[in-house]
Amino acid sequence: MSEEKIISLTDEQQAVVQRTTGEFVVIASAGSGKTTVLSERYLNLIENHGARPSQILTITFTKKAAAEMKSRIVGKLRKRHLLDEAQEAETGPIQTIHSFYERVLRENSPAAGLDPKFDVVTGGESARLVTECIKRAVGHIEEEGSQTRVALRRLAGKTERDGHGSYAKLMDLVGGALSNFRDSGHTRSFLSKLYSSPEDFLRHTDEDLKQVIPASHRPPIGETNWHEAVFKDLKADKRHGEFPWLKNRLSPQESLAGAELVVGIAQLALTAWSMLDEQHRQMNALDYSALESRTVRLLEVSPEVRDRLNRQYRHVMVDESQDLNPNQMRLLAALQPESKMLVGDDKQSIFLFRNAVGDFIRGYAPDQIMRLSKSHRSKPPIQELVDVVFSGAMQGRYQPMTAVNDRSLDAAPWMPTPVHSEVLMLGAKEAWHELAFKIRQLQQEGKNLGDIAILTSNHKRGKIIANHLRREGIGVRESAGKSNYYAKLEVRDICNTLTALSDSENRFALIACLRSPVCELSLDSIILIGTQEGNPFEFEPANEEDTDKFNRFKSWFLPLRDLADRLPAWEVISQIMAESDLLMNLATRQGARKRIENVRKLLVLAASKPELDALEYAAMIQDVEKLSDAEVDPSIVDSNEDLVTTITIHSAKGLEWPIVILADAMLHKAMPVYAPVFDAERGWFGYWQTGATSYVFEFLREQEKANRIAELCRLQYVAMTRAKEKLILVGWDGNRSGLNELVRSTIGSEAFSSMLSVVPTDSAH
Repeated sequence: MSEEKIISLTDEQQAVVQRTTGEFVVIASAGSGKTTVLSERYLNLIENHGARPSQILTITFTKKAAAEMKSRIVGKLRKRHLLDEAQEAETGPIQTIHSFYERVLRENSPAAGLDPKFDVVTGGESARLVTECIKRAVGHIEEEGSQTRVALRRLAGKTERDGHGSYAKLMDLVGGALSNFRDSGHTRSFLSKLYSSPEDFLRHTDEDLKQVIPASHRPPIGETNWHEAVFKDLKADKRHGEFPWLKNRLSPQESLAGAELVVGIAQLALTAWSMLDEQHRQMNALDYSALESRTVRLLEVSPEVRDRLNRQYRHVMVDESQDLNPNQMRLLAALQPESKMLVGDDKQSIFLFRNAVGDFIRGYAPDQIMRLSKSHRSKPPIQELVDVVFSGAMQGRYQPMTAVNDRSLDAAPWMPTPVHSEVLMLGAKEAWHELAFKIRQLQQEGKNLGDIAILTSNHKRGKIIANHLRREGIGVRESAGKSNYYAKLEVRDICNTLTALSDSENRFALIACLRSPVCELSLDSIILIGTQEGNPFEFEPANEEDTDKFNRFKSWFLPLRDLADRLPAWEVISQIMAESDLLMNLATRQGARKRIENVRKLLVLAASKPELDALEYAAMIQDVEKLSDAEVDPSIVDSNEDLVTTITIHSAKGLEWPIVILADAMLHKAMPVYAPVFDAERGWFGYWQTGATSYVFEFLREQEKANRIAELCRLQYVAMTRAKEKLILVGWDGNRSGLNELVRSTIGSEAFSSMLSVVPTDSAH
């Protein structure tokens, strides 16, 4: 008999595990045990249905999820003494969707027209190539069509909310359009035709917009300037509220101006796309977006490859299917194995910015939907609170996971259990010292810091809270998320030093290097050298301490400068770290460990690009500096340390903690929609300026607004369902908006008041 603990499955879970044929969808609500079901079904296919691990394609959306699932399955196979199968599963197709793309293209490289030894570029290198191609496209603007010049002329002299000038804003707009175009699943030729001219764009989109109008009010094909008349007709029928995008009266001149702007940006993006494809071809490389599009296209045009994959993989399982984008849906449609199981939850679709189509999962196989509806995570009082809140908020799309004391959800009164659910009211907005007091109270109750997670709507707010808590003496682990790594001060210091070593005429880089921890001259000496003409290495520092520092600096800098143009960047950085006072000076600063790890990571990244010299590597850093997700910060925290975790709600999906604090619950409001906007299904890109807009943009903006409101509700659902034992919603007196107001409106003021907890402000410090 196996020593493995017997897993008790619910009837719902057992039904999914036992189903081994056909195409079906599993709606797995938060905490319903979907990972257990996936692994048990995998084992059932092997033990009872003759499948080999190499025949079971299991797709996840993160490397971490793939590694965890592979570890769990391999461990179970070994405990059941299926050693050959365990060894096969270790190298088998339990992988991310992009790893699957790569495998398909390498195994079918002749059919794909690729060298099987192609490289995959990711992270900073991928971002650098994209930025370089956008710069080249924008730089050749005078060589392109008149619409690209119109785009720049309309942006000239204008700044946006982020304070960017016209050139920077144009770069951002082109970059956004390029990313959306490449990930939409549409070909470059289709988009080139759509954006061939402002007139063609308006004509194509206008005819499509007519199809949105009810047939009884729809204008004839070919009719132009129909919008105002149709809106009046709809208003007479009291249906105009369904079509707010028709409300604003736009002149033909405004629409044409808006189309000129959009087409100009789109044409630049398509030019950059063409340049990027050529760059990839020359490098024999693909990035993630190219991997996806090449694989999907290969499966759609090659029956031989499809047949080979369907013979190779008898069973397909896809986790987190609500996060699929249109291109990935096309991939799945091309696969026809013995069984295809999509697992996900449209209530947890929170990646709209990645063009995820959450509703897809319910419509994929509407007659073949199975459900996992029992919560294995949250204590009953927390789950009951979630059920009440989202049965009201999701308007019929939510099915309760547990009965609320065997009563219907609208039975009154329903009261939450304060020991499990609490609203922490701070005395003032963002009074985080009061949150620190609450955490110390939890410690006094015997709770470990490691059991507490603080969820925020964005990484920046999490960092603010983490810094406040540290000042209060509470240890914090900041979960890795999007991080502007290349803009870290210590990384910029290395960049300036590389530039100063490679370009003796760059006085600014040298002065920045001298002021940085690489040398750390005083401000007085920096002012002197900044105003002095001639050879900067002959100046006299302001004091004796600076003289010693400057002499030490020259002793290694000048010899290295003579060699820098002949050495790879990684070797130059290694010399800087070994010879200068950089690491010693960083060790005396706040956040020393993090800063030193950032410098060490830069050396590792440089070593992965041995072909780049110091100046080229510095230029690469400057190119990708503004990209927030180019590289994540290195982790320097022991996972076993007893620390509070701060993490964004997006990053928390799939995770759980005994105690969850939603630290900015009052701020969970849908932000207003600003341009640009994009519709992946249609390939429509929209942008607005005063006097330059269109009904297409108005339609896209209203669509985006509705999507954001719906996604916000799903984000709140994900946040509240991370808690196992206690859920704390943070707000502050006088503010009645966001998630807390949603909770109040759905459970009632009396029940909400029973959850209130106020920290004594005089005790919080």
